Amino acid sequence: MSTKIYTLPTSWFRGRVRGLRLISPEVQGRPSVDFRPIGLNGQHSPSARPRAFPTPTASSRRSDAAHPRILSTNGSHESRSAGKIHCRVEADHFSGIVSYLDSLEQEIQQWRRGSLMRSLRYEPELLDFSSNDYLCLNRDGSHSELLNSLICETGVESNVTVGSTGSRLIRGHWPSFENAEEEFNRWARTPDSLLFQSGYNANVGALSALTGPGDLVFCDRLCHASLLDGIRLSGAQKIYFKHNDLNHLESLLATKSTRRRKWILSESVFSMDGDVPDLKGLLDLCRRYQATLYLDEAHALGFFGSEESPGAGLLASRRAELGDDVFDHAIISAPLGKAPGVMGAFVAGDKLLKDYLINRARSFVFSTAQPPILAAMIGAIIRRFRNHEYDHRMASLRKNVSYIKSLIAELHLVSPSDSAIVPIVLGETDKCLQVSEHLKNHGMDVRAIRPPTVPEGSSRLRITIHSCHSQSELDRLMELIQPFASV
Repeated sequence: MSTKIYTLPTSWFRGRVRGLRLISPEVQGRPSVDFRPIGLNGQHSPSARPRAFPTPTASSRRSDAAHPRILSTNGSHESRSAGKIHCRVEADHFSGIVSYLDSLEQEIQQWRRGSLMRSLRYEPELLDFSSNDYLCLNRDGSHSELLNSLICETGVESNVTVGSTGSRLIRGHWPSFENAEEEFNRWARTPDSLLFQSGYNANVGALSALTGPGDLVFCDRLCHASLLDGIRLSGAQKIYFKHNDLNHLESLLATKSTRRRKWILSESVFSMDGDVPDLKGLLDLCRRYQATLYLDEAHALGFFGSEESPGAGLLASRRAELGDDVFDHAIISAPLGKAPGVMGAFVAGDKLLKDYLINRARSFVFSTAQPPILAAMIGAIIRRFRNHEYDHRMASLRKNVSYIKSLIAELHLVSPSDSAIVPIVLGETDKCLQVSEHLKNHGMDVRAIRPPTVPEGSSRLRITIHSCHSQSELDRLMELIQPFASV
């Protein structure tokens, strides 16, 4: 057992033990530790006796400011500081937080005990059933070829740098950004849009700017963390409704009142279940209760769309039934890191929205913009969607999804998926990890999704289907899962 020397203000002993949990022998029913004054030679004073910790009182809990930090020393004091007692504490007796590193170590140990510790993995040799490269635009080299062609077209003599050199409000704005936004508007048939650096940046920046104290924000219980974090930053009141339960949502809208605004947060495809909401029903509620829908289209791009807007998302696929006033009641977020396969995200809606976000979305105002060549690539990818160049990929993706769902049904399993995300819920975290490792040993990359990403008891294999998967690969995947799914 190691010994550490700590310097503590004498006032600390007057009932102030907040922040310390001591595991040691008890003295008269209270935890005790060897807290005898130490002489200049580092030895206990012979006349001193171990003292028991006093029980914390209400007054001792009032303020963290009343509890000075414990200062570790090396034990070689030349003099005793005024108002302080030098104490010897057995390190194993004391589980209080001394520094942020102690706190981190404790949490990480808890994660390991609960099989919740994650790590980074690079395993390109495994067959990919976990990434969001739904259309295989990265896997088969299509995007690499596109980027190289854009670099050649740009030429070394043009006035385009690799980095944007600043935020778009301070010399980081380039024509390729506006071109990409115009391409998106034509593709998704939106009045206007603004390009952000990522989906997380877009959602946190837009929602923290648009909502605020006094607003009521009704969030689907399974909304992505980026949506919820944006609301937390805004100071608006967050109210959850049961997943995809419009009856519950309407009851909340009808009973919760505010002098300010009401918002509804949802996703076109939910990232852990792969299911979709009743979009028309959501917009009907928005009209009835003067609310605004904020819809994240991340996992819908490249899967849903229409003849006029191929692959442009769920709202584009339902546009005919949603009415001409849809963008009076809705804002869409379109992150590009899934099927489109690049970093970036659009927030789209009425033309006033873009002007407002340029001035108030902090993640936009205070962040360096993407490289201009990336914005040019985004515009080129969207043009290919609009020109139906990816239609065959989307058709193959939908065919593969239908095929694996038929295999899942044959095993008498249920998957809520309506998209390229096909979860198989196994419940127990350890079981999911075991199956994931089993698949890895057979050359397949399927990740186990565990709490806190999903609720306790709902750990799952999150299988993502790609357009380039073969039926034999899908057959083999389900053959390997079958023994575990039936247990």
